Amino acid sequence: MLAVIGSGFLSRLLVASAAFFCAWAVLRLLDWATGFNFKRWVSDEKNDHAVGIYLGCRILAVCFLFAIAITFAV
Repeated sequence: MLAVIGSGFLSRLLVASAAFFCAWAVLRLLDWATGFNFKRWVSDEKNDHAVGIYLGCRILAVCFLFAIAITFAV
């Protein structure tokens, strides 16, 4: 019984890790394709509110991806 629980946990962890890596790769690819310099934009102090909203939405999107990947994982 413990082996079944452990293997289920490990498979979900693997799916979540793959989803996180895919989300990271897609966000980096999107930044590269649009020519967006994320590091320069974050360090700009004039955009504090915009940076906060963008980072919050980005994290929310990754959390949604985790939820969807884990929910539909076999």
